[in-house]
Amino acid sequence: MSRIVSILLLAAYHLGLIAPIIYALHYAHLIHYSNLLLVELLIAWLLYAGLGCAIDGRFNTWRMPVRQLMKKEEAVLLPLFHEVCEKAGVKRKYHLLLDASPSPGAFAVMPGWVVISEGMLRLLDKEEVKGVFAHEIAHLKSGDCIVIACLNITEFVINFIYPKIRFSFRVIRTFPILLAILAVLLFWFKLLFPASCLIAFIYLLPAYRRAFLFCFFCAMRKREYAADRFAQSLGYGEPMLRVLTKLKNAAPSSLSMYDITKMMHPIIHHRIISIERNVSGKKSG
Repeated sequence: MSRIVSILLLAAYHLGLIAPIIYALHYAHLIHYSNLLLVELLIAWLLYAGLGCAIDGRFNTWRMPVRQLMKKEEAVLLPLFHEVCEKAGVKRKYHLLLDASPSPGAFAVMPGWVVISEGMLRLLDKEEVKGVFAHEIAHLKSGDCIVIACLNITEFVINFIYPKIRFSFRVIRTFPILLAILAVLLFWFKLLFPASCLIAFIYLLPAYRRAFLFCFFCAMRKREYAADRFAQSLGYGEPMLRVLTKLKNAAPSSLSMYDITKMMHPIIHHRIISIERNVSGKKSG
C-alpha cells in the first residue's frame, strides 16, 4: 500500500508541475483538451519515467567513487550476493558495485545495481552483509528504485531551471522598460492571464515542493520498513538488528527537526524497534 501511495504522490507531483503549463497553453488557445492530448501526455510521461530509470543509476554512480569489484573482492562478496539473490527468488541478473567511501552506506539504483561502501564492509561481518544485500534487493524487486529515479530526474530539472527563471524575473523587474514591453506583448497576444498564473506558480513552487517532499519521504520511509521485513523473511532478522545497531552507534548523536523532515530513511532506532517487534511476534507465535 505504501508503494502505491508513493507512486500516486509522485504522479501528483508531476501533474502539479505541468498542470499550470497545460492550462496556460489551453487558455492561450495553443492546445485544446482532447483524448488524444491525454494519450500524448501519458506517452510523454512514460518516456520521461523510462529516461529517468535509464540515467539515474549512472548519474548516481558517476558522481560517487563507485567502481567494479576487483578479483579478490569478487571472491568474497559475490558468493554472499548470489546466495541472497537465490533466496530472494531474483529472476533477473543484479550487479554488485563497490563505493570507495569510508563512511558506511549501501543503496540500490536502476537498472539493477546494488552498491555497498568500503566503510560498510569494514563495519560488518558476512551475515550482516547478507542482511544489507537482502534489504537493497527488496528495493529493486518492489520497484522503489523506479519511483526514486523519476523523482531524482524531476528534482534535477527543477534545480537546473528554477534559479535561471527566478534570475530572469529579477532582471525584468529591475528594468521597468522590459517589464512594460513584456506586459504589452502578453496583452497583445492574449497571454497576460496564463503568464500571470505561471509566474504565481513559480513563486509558490518552493512551498509546493517542500510539502510534496515531506509527504513523499514519509511514504518512502514505509518502504524502508518493508525492505527490513523482506530481509527478515529471508532469515536475516538478527543480522539486520546488528547492522542497524552498528549504524546507530556510528551515526550522529542528534538530528535537527529540519534534518529529520529531509530524511528518506526512518530514524534507525525506530527500525530497530520494528524488527524487534517482528522477531518477538514470530517467537511468541
